[in-house]
Amino acid sequence: MVGGFESARSVTHLATIFRLADGATLLRDADLATERMGHVLALAGID
Repeated sequence: MVGGFESARSVTHLATIFRLADGATLLRDADLATERMGHVLALAGID
């Protein structure tokens, strides 16, 4: 998100948005998006 505002969202919220975007086939590069989401989850202590 612009300006670092992703830190204002909970990990649960980001995971839900990711799941919905994937289900709607909105992710241009699903592998890259999955890798990036993995980093977000790892920062939150979720492996």
